Amino acid sequence: MVILPVVASVNRQKDKVLSLFCEIDDSNIRRLIQKCESFLNKLQSEDNNNDDMESNEEVEVMKLKEEEEDFGLLSGSIKKVKSAKN
Repeated sequence: MVILPVVASVNRQKDKVLSLFCEIDDSNIRRLIQKCESFLNKLQSEDNNNDDMESNEEVEVMKLKEEEEDFGLLSGSIKKVKSAKN
């Protein structure tokens, strides 16, 4: 009978995680989808042209910029959650 409290706790935690994802704006999700698709398209096209070293450097720079932007989005959503809790 120890399993029932554990299952209830897992369900509560699952609900908390899902509610955090529901707080993300649709516009941010759409923007991230577009960024991912463009990144994948560029990556696939660069795979076809493996000889170009400059393009690989551009991909690395693009990755760093996207990580910085994504961190900004995450910190913004964390601020929203903290302000909602208060």
